[in-house]
Amino acid sequence: TPSLGKTLLGCYSPATTIAIDPDCLATLSERHSLNGVGEALKHGLTQSVELTDMIVRPLREGDPFKVIKDGAYMERLCRAALEIKAPTLDDYNNSDFNEFCPQYGHAIAHSVEHMSWSSKAHQPLLHGEAVAIGMCVSAEVAFLKGVCTRQVVDQHYDLVGATGLPTYVPRTMDIGPLIRQMRFDKHTVKNPTMGLVAQIGGMAMAPSGESYAFDA
Repeated sequence: TPSLGKTLLGCYSPATTIAIDPDCLATLSERHSLNGVGEALKHGLTQSVELTDMIVRPLREGDPFKVIKDGAYMERLCRAALEIKAPTLDDYNNSDFNEFCPQYGHAIAHSVEHMSWSSKAHQPLLHGEAVAIGMCVSAEVAFLKGVCTRQVVDQHYDLVGATGLPTYVPRTMDIGPLIRQMRFDKHTVKNPTMGLVAQIGGMAMAPSGESYAFDA
């Protein structure tokens, strides 16, 4: 049930064909469109400066509402994001990069998202909104661990903020319950683990030199 977790019924078969109609995306609300942008931006921050710029620059320089309703922009975004994401959905044997790259920001996002729906004291967050917050918090964690510079953290707030997505954990949430909720994340073994970035467009390797997983 939603109160206990997700994907509790076991494995499911991957789709054989996926059809995406950018014009259909124009029927979504601005909030739901930006919700999807958050997941695409994740792959820019972890894998590609060019993808990051392609997503953010039009939103920064133009009217965000008009930009995300532009079918040509959404088609470019979808194509570029899929091309860079698809290779991470296979081959987990040689490296855990393909596990932790698509999950960037999610260790925190899952906790924030869950808590936002658990009480009327909080404003419910969509998944992409929670991921946006999670990526900014992950950058702060990376800085505290000496993995990235303060500039990289500031770039996260700037780039994510430029899309119109949230960047901070809501003031209504306390850190204690958030950390406890993180222990239910699927990447938790003894401690919650997460992928971190060393710079915009590049994931950080853990000190062992053999993994991209860091203890949260």
